[in-house]
Amino acid sequence: AAEMMARMHGVEILEVDRDEPVEQAIVVDGREVGTVGLRFPASHLPGPEREIRQALVRNAWLGAALAAASAIAMAVVVARVVSRPINALTAAARQLEGGRRDVRVDLDDAPGEIGALASAFDRMAAAVDKEDQLRRQLVADVAHEVRTPLSILQGTTEALVDGVLPPDPATLASLHDEVLRLSGLVGDLETLAAADAAGLRLVLESLDLADEVRAVVGGAEASAAAGELTLDVSLEPAPVVGDARRLRQLTTTLVANALAYTPPGGTIQVSTRTDGHQVLLEVTDTGHGIDPDELGRVFDRFYRGRRTAASSGSGIGLAIARELAAAHGGGVTATNAPAGGAVFTVKLPAAPAASHQRIE
Repeated sequence: AAEMMARMHGVEILEVDRDEPVEQAIVVDGREVGTVGLRFPASHLPGPEREIRQALVRNAWLGAALAAASAIAMAVVVARVVSRPINALTAAARQLEGGRRDVRVDLDDAPGEIGALASAFDRMAAAVDKEDQLRRQLVADVAHEVRTPLSILQGTTEALVDGVLPPDPATLASLHDEVLRLSGLVGDLETLAAADAAGLRLVLESLDLADEVRAVVGGAEASAAAGELTLDVSLEPAPVVGDARRLRQLTTTLVANALAYTPPGGTIQVSTRTDGHQVLLEVTDTGHGIDPDELGRVFDRFYRGRRTAASSGSGIGLAIARELAAAHGGGVTATNAPAGGAVFTVKLPAAPAASHQRIE
């Protein structure tokens, strides 16, 4: 429509750039009498509005630049906050790998999941440190327990070879006793190792725990009489599903422990009974009891309390008792009787009424 109007009025339409001056000659009767200049503004807005728009554009660019700078600064800060605990964890892991068992990161202030990871690492490092200490203590304790019988065997056999001692029955019996002591220690260690590896095989059958306890107490009567001790036995039916040999081993450990630490003239009470869905075996003595601060450690391997440090024994009997009770789905605890003496209580699941199977 604009082109048609231009042709009707003899107007020529030109395409010109805004803000660029356009000059055209003025011709009258074929003679140039002057020039006319025309410039179209770059914006159709008036001056004040144009300045406002330009200011807004500048502010928009400035805001974008500030936002970008703030984002970069925040990213740097966050990266440092995140990388610091990660770098600390990496360094601690390398130190732990290198043999330092006491290394900890201690990053309680670390954010979110990284803080949880740091806490988990510290707990893992503490567990590794404890296991390493137990391993070293185990090696030292085993060496100590083995050294005494080996020294006796070495000294006695050397004396026999040199002719200092005659090979009489008493000397040979002493050697045999030390061999049995070493064999018992090895057997105890094998039991603990099997329990640790979940390889402790049980021959399970329905039985009365009272019968197994009665057999053990019968075998201990001679030792009790030699030590001037009284055995007070109260055995009520206590049906369980268990390994008869292992339950006798558990009972023997507790009874032998009571025999060892009850002074002459004392009494050892052994009882079994059923309590709801559990059966209980209790061995109570009238000895000196257990120091309160040692009650939580009597089942630790090779632990010897202050009152038992001078006595013989490997220090792993009660640890084996705990493992045997746990293998049967129960547990064993140690307390002090109100009148004095120690009380060891074994709790095992009671056998179902219709349980008669034998499982290997």
